Amino acid sequence: MYDKRLCITKVEKIKNFYFLGSTFISVRDIVRKYELQTINIENQNQKKIASAMVELDYLQNRIKNLTALKNQYPSTAYQGGQVLDAKDSGAKYLPITTQIVAATTDLNNIQESLARFKDELIKSSIFKAFVEKAKPILEAKRNNPHLAEDLLTLCNELDQSVTNPISRIALEEIKIELSGVITNKEYGLRQIGEIVSTPPAYLMFMSLGLFIGIVCGLIWSFFLNESKK
Repeated sequence: MYDKRLCITKVEKIKNFYFLGSTFISVRDIVRKYELQTINIENQNQKKIASAMVELDYLQNRIKNLTALKNQYPSTAYQGGQVLDAKDSGAKYLPITTQIVAATTDLNNIQESLARFKDELIKSSIFKAFVEKAKPILEAKRNNPHLAEDLLTLCNELDQSVTNPISRIALEEIKIELSGVITNKEYGLRQIGEIVSTPPAYLMFMSLGLFIGIVCGLIWSFFLNESKK
């Protein structure tokens, strides 16, 4: 025997299963994304920082030696010349002051790159802290419809313990992604796999158009028959 209430209950269970599953997958993908970013940043930036430090040491020694040479030969230090790369083979034939300017420019560029690499490592440390705390929550609350809200609360707790602006930027990046999941869930945007009982809108318009066409056809046929009499 057909039991409407039982059918509705079963459909609701299936809907909740897909709804919770889609929310879990969205949150899990966010956690995995930052876990992979942490691994990539740590591996790549450590190599970049080590290479930049070697180059920085070379340039510092070069500037030191050029400055000593300028003091030793002051008469040739201020001749004009075009600034070239300090590592270029022809740079040694330029005036000493020009070589110092070129080496100092390269030194400043390396220092800026090092600062950028270190900022990325700071962001990576925040991503790593988030992932380490989020993974146990992800496993323990797999069927929790408020999983994204719980991780957003975790971000707020981490935010209270940091003072570095780079760290706050990293946390805001995570918050925006989690807020997107919450928005999709709370404001009626259809979730992946969600069961919908209402027919698509285009079917209603097709049915309406077909009905109007049939009525118009019948009326036209009636007038044609009347005109022939």
